[in-house]
Amino acid sequence: MCGNAKCAALVEGALNHQTFSTIPVIFSQLMQISSDPNAGIGDLAGVCERDLATSSRLLRMANSVYFGRNVDQPRVSNITDAIVRLGFRRAQEIIMSASVALVMRVQHSIVDYSAIGLWQHSIAVAIANRLLYRNIFGEHESQDAYLGGLLHDVGLAIEHQFMMQAGFGRAVEQRYISSGLLLDTETDNLGFTHEELGRMLGEKWNFPAYLTELIAAHHDTQIAPDHPWAPLIRINQVSEWLCFSLGLGYSDFSKAHADELAHSRQFLDITDADIQQTAGLLHKEMEALTRTGWFELHHKYAA
Repeated sequence: MCGNAKCAALVEGALNHQTFSTIPVIFSQLMQISSDPNAGIGDLAGVCERDLATSSRLLRMANSVYFGRNVDQPRVSNITDAIVRLGFRRAQEIIMSASVALVMRVQHSIVDYSAIGLWQHSIAVAIANRLLYRNIFGEHESQDAYLGGLLHDVGLAIEHQFMMQAGFGRAVEQRYISSGLLLDTETDNLGFTHEELGRMLGEKWNFPAYLTELIAAHHDTQIAPDHPWAPLIRINQVSEWLCFSLGLGYSDFSKAHADELAHSRQFLDITDADIQQTAGLLHKEMEALTRTGWFELHHKYAA
């Protein structure tokens, strides 16, 4: 990955920073809860209640008419009631998203890039993944698709926070000027890519194989058909293309690569009708998140 000591030190320092210390713990707990048939709402509430920002997000969503509350229902004021109203899986998504927001603390913006833009893109891809996965494969394990979308660009967030002066800023500027792919300008300026950095993170945190592989190969449009996680990676690529087309957040590529990502539709038999339906639902959910202050709330706690 890194060809010199300075590069290796940058990566190791970023991955060991205290900013990230709680994220693998939360993810591990959530994954254990997901796989435990005896786990209940109290277990999920216990994870959430340890963090004020996470609790605030969960309560805000539960009291939103779009996400949980009927117009004639009273507001909920505790985490257990919020989880009941939202549903177990949606509550998991919110807790996972809130923990990822911890790595979006810096506020620099460079040409078309910003932490908020990356955050919006990550959420939008996660939602699109969930919708597409459910449409293609049904409800089973759709949480995997959401989490993959949420974390696919985690390497970018790390580069932004810890490697701005070391080359990330130049890489973003050069990608914008060239209308190319950030992977290429990262290699030129940092000596590695956010996919490679993401793989290191996944291995360090003992992520399940599907998640590490998606993070490490989400731009690989030549992924082998017999790759064990090819369908999930292809879904993420379709979601990235869709979010690029809809202008949802920051995309680290331009139209030429977006067109390559769109080819993944062929491998999954995703029709124009599927795309139109997914786009409509995605747009509604992103609008609802914006109305409920999701991204402003992120900015408040990330500042």
